Amino acid sequence: MTIHGLIAHFLSENNYPETLKAFEREHGTPIEVELPHNESLVDIIQDRESFKNVDNSEQELEDENSNSSKIVAGISHWTAPYPKVPSSIEIPGLVIASCWHSQSGCLLLSTADLKIYVVKDDKVVHTQVQPIGRVVVKKILSFQDKILLAGMNGRVYDCYIDDDYVISVKTYIQAHTKLITDVQVFHSPTDQSLYLITLGWDFLIKVFKIQDTFNLISESKLTVQGTCFAITTFQNKDYVIVGKNEHTLLDIYDLSTLTLQYKISLNDAIFSTSGFSPRCILVKDGIIVVGTSHEPYMRIIIVSLSEEGESIRRNQILRNLNSHSPQDKYSQANIAWRLDKSGVWVCGEDGIIRGINLQSGKVTVQLEGHDGKIKSSCVGDNDGEELFITCGVDKLVKEWKI
Repeated sequence: MTIHGLIAHFLSENNYPETLKAFEREHGTPIEVELPHNESLVDIIQDRESFKNVDNSEQELEDENSNSSKIVAGISHWTAPYPKVPSSIEIPGLVIASCWHSQSGCLLLSTADLKIYVVKDDKVVHTQVQPIGRVVVKKILSFQDKILLAGMNGRVYDCYIDDDYVISVKTYIQAHTKLITDVQVFHSPTDQSLYLITLGWDFLIKVFKIQDTFNLISESKLTVQGTCFAITTFQNKDYVIVGKNEHTLLDIYDLSTLTLQYKISLNDAIFSTSGFSPRCILVKDGIIVVGTSHEPYMRIIIVSLSEEGESIRRNQILRNLNSHSPQDKYSQANIAWRLDKSGVWVCGEDGIIRGINLQSGKVTVQLEGHDGKIKSSCVGDNDGEELFITCGVDKLVKEWKI
């Protein structure tokens, strides 16, 4: 929605037809008057005025800046050395999904030609046709002995790997009728339960408790298409943080009931309307790291969770960083925590891997990894050794040992 469209809608709703005609005549073309997210020009201006009238005394601002500094100071320094020469493995197919399976010490790769590769000690030890049939695996997840495959048919498969590295299916759940946008596994420290959370193109977000089977415990229908989510425990409560398309308000849901608790604004300057979307969310100890759809370079916006406040929490932004990672409107955000959570890896469309120190807000590491786009990545812990694995459209898989 353009500014011209908002003004045209205001003139139309308030019965100024001649003014609207003159406005369109000066503009040169007819102007659409549909609203973005049902927000009119009046609503946006009133929101702006309400924000300006908030009592922000100097003491309050000092306290807020102090609290923000304390939160950011809680992030570790990026002090470890970084790799310069990775090991490289050539995979015949285009890798769509990757996952480090800690229990077996193996890297699992799913390709567009419906195969799964198992890599151990920088060598392919097993290759098999997709165990879920003729379906591309969008994402691979692992927890202890479990391996979960999320297919592009809306199903999630519970699998296991045997001593010969063969992956087999135990059971599955039809999580969504359409494509799964994102899926994650979460082990709750509050009740020690294992949960599967899925987000689909059918506008639904669902929570399953994983036992012998997948048991649906809650679901919620989104009003706007979801793009990404993250799960965290904060103040002894489990939350799901959801980002939506062309919307800069993060929705914070209670995990067990999926009831909306509040929203966090990623864009205090433009308020509820936006020109960008959250595309990837990471979270740790009340700190939310969001990779955005900004062009030509992805931005990293860091906000904080809070225990009390308004239904829309503003002034939560701790950092707004330029990742220097190029992207366009078709790009898929690809960011990942370092194991010690001192920073994030950003995988660029240009094949360059950038390590951002969240405390300093600077690009600390820059690795030239691939010839072209990096399609998938994952972080692994191999007996205390930190690994960062990247998979590019050049059909190379690289293991960066830190």
